[in-house]
Order: sequence, then C-alpha cells, then structure tokens
Amino acid sequence: MELHIISPTKTDTLLIEWLEVETSHGGSFIIQKGHAPLLLILAHNKLITFMNTDGKKESIPVGHGILESDRTRITIIMRDMR
Repeated sequence: MELHIISPTKTDTLLIEWLEVETSHGGSFIIQKGHAPLLLILAHNKLITFMNTDGKKESIPVGHGILESDRTRITIIMRDMR
C-alpha cells in the first residue's frame, strides 16, 4: 500500500506492508491493505512505525498530525517534530 507523508519541509511516498500509529486518545492502530477507511488525530510527539515492502521496519517522529486512509493508501499530514 502507498504511504504519503506530507510535512512543511517535504513530501514522501513509500510502499509499505503495514503502519502503526498512536492516536490523541491513547489508542493505537495497525493499518494494513484493505483496512476500513479511517480519519485519526495522531498523538503528539510520538513515532509512526511501518514495514517497507522489502521487510525493513522504520519509525518517523510526528510532532502533530492527522492520518487519513482508505483501503489502499494512507496519507499523513504532519508538522515536524520539535
């Protein structure tokens, strides 16, 4: 699935297997291809973690952000971590 990360300084598109995020209400979600559509407010100053299609697990810090997903694509709009 496609992961689009949009920040004030850059935009990245990655191909991933899954993504894990923490929400502002303390819950966490793991999203895989085919997941029901979501709109989430991400927890402040936390990491998003994902597995690339090559099997490499990575994490990216998020200061503030929102996540929108459909069954094949995830878009995260964030402010860089401070």
